Amino acid sequence: MEQRTHVISLPGAPGSALAESARERAWAEFVVRKREPAVAPVVLHSWMRSRDMFQIDPALKRSPIVLPEDESCQRRERLEALGVGAPVLERFGEDLRETQDMLALCDADGYVLATAGHPGVIEEIAEVNLRVGGSWNEQAAGTNGIGTALAEGRTVQVIGAEHYVSAWQRWVCTGAPIRHPITGETIAVIDVTGYKERVQAHTFLAVQATAALIEQRLLLEFTLDEKLLCDRLFARNVCSPCVARRAGRRCVTSSGRSSRQRWSAAADIPKGTNRPSAPARSAARSAS
Repeated sequence: MEQRTHVISLPGAPGSALAESARERAWAEFVVRKREPAVAPVVLHSWMRSRDMFQIDPALKRSPIVLPEDESCQRRERLEALGVGAPVLERFGEDLRETQDMLALCDADGYVLATAGHPGVIEEIAEVNLRVGGSWNEQAAGTNGIGTALAEGRTVQVIGAEHYVSAWQRWVCTGAPIRHPITGETIAVIDVTGYKERVQAHTFLAVQATAALIEQRLLLEFTLDEKLLCDRLFARNVCSPCVARRAGRRCVTSSGRSSRQRWSAAADIPKGTNRPSAPARSAARSAS
C-alpha cells in the first residue's frame, strides 16, 4: 500500500515549511477533483466542514456578512472585561506596523470588533471584509485563522491555499482563542494576518503567547474582584447569620455558593446592562 505523506502541517511540525505549490495541489484535489488529499487533520476537517456542513462557495470574493455599526458597538460592549488586555493588544498592534501584519480582535462568534497594525495591510484586506463588523466564522468564510481557531478551540495558522476560499489564499492568518478565566468558555479570538510570502513560524508562538497573557490578566482581575468582595462581606458582617469560612481563596457561605460562582454569573450580564460596583452588590445583599 502506498504510504501517504502529509503535505500540509501545523507550524513547528516536520515539513511545515513546504512550497505553496504543494498547498495549491492539495486544495485542487479536494475542491476540484473531490478527492481527500493527504493534509494535516486540522486543515482537512475544516475543509470538510466548509464544503459539507456550511456549503461555502470557494469562489467567494469577500466575506458575505458585515454587521451594521450599531450592532458592532453592542458586541464590543459585551466584551468590556477584555479592557484589562487592551494595553497588551495595543502594544502588539504597534509592533505589527513594522512587520506588515494586521491584528484583529474578534468575539466568540467570529465578528471582527477592532483592528490594528500596518495601515496598508488593514486597508487592503478590508476589501474582502476582514474589517470591523465582518464575520469570519467558518459558517460564513470557511477555513481561516479566526473561524478555524474557534472551531478547533486552539491556536491555528492557515497559510495560503490552506484557506478554503481562493480569495483568502494570498494571506497567512494565525488565530488564538481567549478563554474566560472562570468558566473556560471562549470569549474572544485574536488573529494576525499578513502576506503569505512573509510567513514566520514565530508568529504562531507570538499570537499564542499574547492570548495566554490576556487570559492571565483576566484571571488576576477576577481574583482581585473576588478578594475585595470577600473582604467586604466579612467586614460588614453580611455573612454573620450564616456559617462562613475561608476555603483556600474562596469565600463560602451556608448558601452553598462561592463568591467565585457569583462573580462567574455576574460576568454573563445581559446585553446593555451596566455591571454594578462591588459595594452596591454588597449593599443589595445586605438589604435582602
